[in-house]
Formats: sequence, C-alpha cells, structure tokens
Amino acid sequence: MELPVNDKEQILEYFLKMRASRKYKTNEQYSLRLTKLARSMGHENLKFLVDDVDKVFEHLEDKPVTTQANILTAIIDFLLIQNDHGEQLKRYKERKQTNQEKYYQQNEKGELIGAQKDNFVPLEELMKYYHTIEEEVKNKKYEQSDSGVAREYLNLRILLRLYLMYPSRNEYSNLELIQYKDFKKIKYLMKNYLVIKSGSNPFLSISEYKTAVKHKTKTTEIKDPTLKKLIEFHKKKYGFGNMFFTQGGRKYENIDLSKLLTKYSKIYLKKSISTTLMYKIIIQSVGQEYHTALESDDHSKIEELRKILKEHARIRGHTTQTQKTIYIKQ
Repeated sequence: MELPVNDKEQILEYFLKMRASRKYKTNEQYSLRLTKLARSMGHENLKFLVDDVDKVFEHLEDKPVTTQANILTAIIDFLLIQNDHGEQLKRYKERKQTNQEKYYQQNEKGELIGAQKDNFVPLEELMKYYHTIEEEVKNKKYEQSDSGVAREYLNLRILLRLYLMYPSRNEYSNLELIQYKDFKKIKYLMKNYLVIKSGSNPFLSISEYKTAVKHKTKTTEIKDPTLKKLIEFHKKKYGFGNMFFTQGGRKYENIDLSKLLTKYSKIYLKKSISTTLMYKIIIQSVGQEYHTALESDDHSKIEELRKILKEHARIRGHTTQTQKTIYIKQ
C-alpha cells in the first residue's frame, strides 16, 4: 500500500510481478488508472484506497459509469493482490455491481450515456467528416509531403475509412502491414496485421484485442474499393511494417489513436468522437433500418441487415446479444 505514485513505473512493476501471466497492456492500464486517481485526489501513495473509501466514491461520482467501472476494476484487482482488506474490497465490489446495474438499465431504455449523448452525430455527419479530411489531404498536397502534419492527416484518413467500413475498438492502432508470404510464416498469431495478398483483397488479422480470449483471431476481408486504394497508397509511400506513427516518430499505441480521433473530430465536428461512439453511431443507423424493415415486413431487407449487424458484431468481437443490449439505440 506504500507504493508511491510519483513514479508510475513502480506500480506497473508491482502488477507485472503479481500478475505475471496477464497481458502487459492490462497491467499497464491498471497501473495508469490507479496512478491518475491518486494524483487527482492529492495522494502520494495508494493507502487512501483503504483509508478513504467514501472519498474515492465521492471523487468518482461525477465520472461516466464506464470510467467508474474501469477504475473500480483496477482498485478491486489491487486489493485482491493485497489479500488483507476484506471490508473495503466488499464495498468496492458492491459499488461496481451497482454501477453495472445502472449501466444496463440505461442501455435497456436505449439511452446514450454521459458524454456520448452530447457528442453523438448522425452517420451522415461522420461520412461528411471523412470526405472533408479527404479534401484537406488533396488540397494541401499531403500525399506528396513528408511533414509530421501530413503524416497525421494521412493516418486520420485511412483510420476513419477503416473504422467506418469495419468498425471495431482501438486495436487498429498497432496494425502492421505485411505481405502474405511473410504472414504465412508466423506460427502463433499474437499481433494485429493488415495482410497484402497478390491477386486478392487485403485482409485484417486481429489477435490482440479486448475479447481475444473468447473470440480468438478475427479475420476480415477488405472489400471497400476506397479503402483498398488507401492501403495501396500507404504501402507505396511507407512500405511494410507498423502503419501508424506519431509526429515524433513513435509507434502508435491505443491512446495515440484515441487522441488523434478526438483531436480532429473536435476541430471539424465540434464533437469528441471515439471508436466506441463511432461504432454506436454506425450500429444505431443500421439498427434503425432493421427496425423499419421489420415494421414493413420487408423480408429481403431484414435478412440483408441482419447479416450486416452480425458481421459488425464479429468484427468488434462480441455477440449479437451484446450488440443489441449495449450498442443499438432506438
């Protein structure tokens, strides 16, 4: 409990030691959540998690339910490792359960939660946004430029198209562009690839994502003509390997993708659009068409839209029931 928070690496090292079999990314996220929580509450170590439970709850009160859940999960895991604070652990678990019930109640009512409601836009607006970025790239000749700003716009253009056509979580941030002959040599698929196969459509091979343990590697053929052209351009300009880098030359992590999307959506839409909200916008649009088809008894349209919804659920890595409960807002 005396772990200092002035050096986030110490908490990360603690998680890595005590949860050695768990993914590095998960341990990193838990350590970041606890470090940020401690600093925002003015603490130098993590003793407050036991000593000031009520103040922790008070501090979390104004945060979105999903943010609260993420922080509570990290706290619960940390206290489980400690194995010496049963009463406090029970309270955190009860609070998390209450939050989950509230979350599902809101979703059952078809409510957009917290900031999502303020930032929601119709799918048509997202498509206009993408085409605006296309025009910016063209007008400012970013395809011919090697500047950091140009790279950022080119990142944004291909990522927006990718998420509009094949919406998922933040795992596209660490995509590696790879030739099929090299891809076939990989014995154990543990990373995320965009595979170029001569004479065939490129495809996504996604193995590192939130629900990978349950849904395994996701393979998705890319059929969208515009996206295929963008991939071909990327290959010619930047070659194979990691696809996305910051202006400073560092490989993208999930947080860099989030920052990119929110930065430019605020500039061009005056909204903060994440990959999750983008997915909800897309799924709601398809879901509304589906309900209209049901009401008009249009069987061919019903079947077409059902297949689209099922494919979107597979690409994101969850069940159609989760899609219906959490993401489709009527």
